[in-house]
Amino acid sequence: MGENKIMSRSLQFFSVTLIIVYYLTFFFLIKKKKVLLKYSLLWLFSGIVILIFAVFPELLAKITHFLGIEVSTNGLFGICIFIIVLILVFLTAVVSELSNKFKKIAQRFAIMEKGLKEIQSSYGEPIGKDNLSKEGCAKK
Repeated sequence: MGENKIMSRSLQFFSVTLIIVYYLTFFFLIKKKKVLLKYSLLWLFSGIVILIFAVFPELLAKITHFLGIEVSTNGLFGICIFIIVLILVFLTAVVSELSNKFKKIAQRFAIMEKGLKEIQSSYGEPIGKDNLSKEGCAKK
C-alpha cells in the first residue's frame, strides 16, 4: 500500500540501476580517452536530470502539471526530446568548429607544400616520393 502511484519501486530501482550503468559507461569512455570530458558534459547533465526524476517522480509530476501536460510520461518524453535536441545543437557547433579548424590546417599545409615545391624547383629537383625516400636523402 506504500507504493508510489507515479512510479513503482521496482521501476525506480530499475531506472536508477540503468543510470548507474550509464554513468559507469561514460566514466569508462572518459578514462580510456574515447570521449573528451568537455564533449560529454551535456550527456552527464542529462543523466543527472533523469536520475532526479527516477528518484523523485513526484517532481516530474509537478513539473508536467505546471507545464499543463496531463500525463507525466508525456512530460518525460518532452524533456528527453528537449535534452537530445540540446545535445545535437551542441555537437553541431563542435563539428562546425572542427571543420573550420580542419580547413585552416589544410590551407596551411597547401601553402607549405607550395613553398617546398618552390624551394625544390630552385635547386632543379622535382618533388616526388623518390626524392623523399631514405635513400634519396642519404645520397644528398
